[in-house]
Amino acid sequence: MRTRTPRGSSTNLVAALVTITVALLTATTAAASTDRTVSPRDNCGGFNGHVVVADGSTPTLQLYGEVWDNSCPGSTSVWLAWQGSGYHNIQVQAAEEPATAGVNYTTAPLQVRPADIKVTVCSTHGGWHCGAPVGGFDANGGSTGASAAPRAGPAGPPQATNGSGREPVVRTGLDLAGAASWALNNVSGSPGLFGPNDGFGDDCTDFVSRALAIGGGDPETVLSARSTSNDHYWYFSTFRYGRWWSHSWSVAEDLAVHLNLLHSTWLRYWRDARPGDVIFVDWTSSSFAGIDHVGIVTGMKGGEPIITQHTPSQRGVTLHYWQTHPPKLVDGRPNVHVWIAVPNPD
Repeated sequence: MRTRTPRGSSTNLVAALVTITVALLTATTAAASTDRTVSPRDNCGGFNGHVVVADGSTPTLQLYGEVWDNSCPGSTSVWLAWQGSGYHNIQVQAAEEPATAGVNYTTAPLQVRPADIKVTVCSTHGGWHCGAPVGGFDANGGSTGASAAPRAGPAGPPQATNGSGREPVVRTGLDLAGAASWALNNVSGSPGLFGPNDGFGDDCTDFVSRALAIGGGDPETVLSARSTSNDHYWYFSTFRYGRWWSHSWSVAEDLAVHLNLLHSTWLRYWRDARPGDVIFVDWTSSSFAGIDHVGIVTGMKGGEPIITQHTPSQRGVTLHYWQTHPPKLVDGRPNVHVWIAVPNPD
């Protein structure tokens, strides 16, 4: 359940800079620029950098940063999409150095407010694979969406969940139904960004992280120094000769801390859970710091959460099963405690 040590830390990064003059609608105020850090990814590569929309009568859109490649066939492309039909494609081929950057227009010239721009990344490996769009700009020069900067979290760990009572439905910016659907559809076979199950032997947390990122549209937060132990950040990055991931992506306890730092809501009563919520368990104690395992709620039956998980790969697991069928290495269930989070987006 716990996978902390990054393997293959060699980084073969290819820098790319694409500058395009397009007919963006003029911002309503004269701010200097809109600078948004983004880190979209797909199953073959990724992009980490900035999008800048400069103000003026003929604004220039700059997309710059690092494109990393995992020796996948085809090319990795950074896409600019907007709320409407069609796409505007900026293609950055990063298979071999030196990188070649080109522009491929798939629609008419871009006529869109900066506030509507979204950024994602696609690959041609095995058909088009695209990550969820992230980013977005407001017309006043500020960014919308989540920031990659750390945020101060609650002072202490949340209270464990119990089975009685009732509380109001909690709202979140994530597509929880999408996260639950992804988990159900991929529990038996879920190729990750770096091979089956992302190459983890124990991949319960990686499975939930992918459900949140791919199915729920939760954008990753990447630290430029690629620190793995800072639980303010949550990411999985692939490179030509290796990969980096945060502990919060791969370790149940660290994911719980990460969600706590994001001010996620922790349910007091498990009957209030709904598909897409994240459920943690400590098999042997009531310690939030001792969390052993994580799954994702994919249904409810009689007020009890139904769980989908990896390690082992199972769907339709009841909370009662978690409470009464311990792993072989654990004798009995004298102090089982569970926590259920309604995750806030990064």
